[in-house]
Amino acid sequence: MNTIDGVIATLLDKWVRRLGLTEWEILVSIVDSKKMKKTAISEVKGCVEYELFSHKANIFLLDKLEEIEIEPVIVHELLHLCFADHDRFYVRIIDYVGDEAVQELLNKMRTDQVERLLHIISSSLLREKV
Repeated sequence: MNTIDGVIATLLDKWVRRLGLTEWEILVSIVDSKKMKKTAISEVKGCVEYELFSHKANIFLLDKLEEIEIEPVIVHELLHLCFADHDRFYVRIIDYVGDEAVQELLNKMRTDQVERLLHIISSSLLREKV
């Protein structure tokens, strides 16, 4: 295991336990910006894809991350798993609305709100003494 893989594994283990996500099988992949653009909906430093019922997830980290950026990105992506059921609720509401323009607006609002909330929570968690 090289140094960066060791850092990622240590941080992942720490935050999986701290956030109560031990039932999840989580893989981390380091990807280039081209792969990240195919995976994420916008330019990001990381993203997560998951299957809620099997508790399997893959976190993608941008290969250009500085070591100091890794922990905040991992925490942010793990928080998406903490809120996975909540996210599914919004998807059902959006699917229920018939008008495509309204669906698009609701989806954008939900995404923006969730991302802001996760940023606030992850920033707060990272400031705490662990």
